[in-house]
Amino acid sequence: MTWLIELTREMWQFAYDGQLFYEKAINFLNNGFERMITLNMTHEIKVIIFGRVYYDTKIEGFIVDSNGNCYCDVYKDLCTVVNSKRGFRSYLRLIRKEILHFPAYIN
Repeated sequence: MTWLIELTREMWQFAYDGQLFYEKAINFLNNGFERMITLNMTHEIKVIIFGRVYYDTKIEGFIVDSNGNCYCDVYKDLCTVVNSKRGFRSYLRLIRKEILHFPAYIN
């Protein structure tokens, strides 16, 4: 199973309840892991974060959209959770850390 997490500008904005959207994503993943444990499931899960970076100037070799904006899609393979019953919280810490560092990674 593969979990793709798209990191957009909105992930660092606040939701109506005061939480940042990336925090909501982490909570969603936590609930997924807990549900897997409750159902006695042991899927192997690959977690990948990705985002699209737009540039002010045209860069040779990069993709140009229909509006003439130059962009590049960036992917980062974070981890593979082999057995969610053992230590899935350490994976959540890693995912949270990588989400927080993703803006620096793409710049």
